[in-house]
Amino acid sequence: MQTVDRPLDLRANDPGIRRDAQVLDLIKRSVRLLRVRRQHRSNGGKHPSLYLNYRGTGFPIQSSERVRLPKWRFTTPWMKVQLATLVLAEQGYMQFKLHLHDDLRQRLQDLGRGSLRDELRNSLSRHLKRRFDEEPWFLFVMEEHTKTGTLTRPHAHGSVAIRPAKLFEKGEHRRRLRKLAATDGLAVAELEAGRLLTRQALAAAGGALSHSSVSVTTGVDQSRNLWTRRPYHPFFNDQWVDYAFKNARAFSPSLGDQRLALPYGLRAEARRLWALITIGEEAIDQWD
Repeated sequence: MQTVDRPLDLRANDPGIRRDAQVLDLIKRSVRLLRVRRQHRSNGGKHPSLYLNYRGTGFPIQSSERVRLPKWRFTTPWMKVQLATLVLAEQGYMQFKLHLHDDLRQRLQDLGRGSLRDELRNSLSRHLKRRFDEEPWFLFVMEEHTKTGTLTRPHAHGSVAIRPAKLFEKGEHRRRLRKLAATDGLAVAELEAGRLLTRQALAAAGGALSHSSVSVTTGVDQSRNLWTRRPYHPFFNDQWVDYAFKNARAFSPSLGDQRLALPYGLRAEARRLWALITIGEEAIDQWD
């Protein structure tokens, strides 16, 4: 029951999240109506192909006696991540769970470096930039509790955009990617190459590529430090965000209170999407 209830407690115990969850339900309902009525095509204005799922009948959503729309700065971190996830869903993304390698974590603590959240955010950004011309957007929430609330190794639950990449010239995946290009097309193969590079970046950011598979400091097997999967749903994945935040209010001996990493670029785009959803077409006219 604890496993089931922890994400649900977010909405029950936090008035801000409870309010934002009602707003998210309104957004979902409007998107579904658009699809049913086949009115998700652009209704004109600038950027006619941008965020089609949030333009047309049902948008902008309105405040009511039951649901009040907050300004962006008053939305909860939970809601900001929900909107950032909608941004990532426009072009495709991958969910991940990443444990920091125990030896890397111990070294960072011995050096007295900044928070584990900042170290992982900066490391992931650095490794993504090495592999892609343009850094893919990402976000994550740090925690060190299990589903039942007991302490465990620090880890991150997050999402990262998948960008296409050139097919590998060498390596173990080269032949499989070229076969995929021949059967399903170059675009599909390049997207799979991007997914593989993204996994490499995640593994490197967690310390897997520079440390042994068994921790020297703790003796714990590190081979399962990284888990990834495609989202269950193409657009709305609020359950994954619930899961990431499930222990955000729990006391953490080593992570502190600031556990969300939402880099500026993705945060700014999520704010633009919020403006489109709550203001309408006129918000697009103010964009670059």
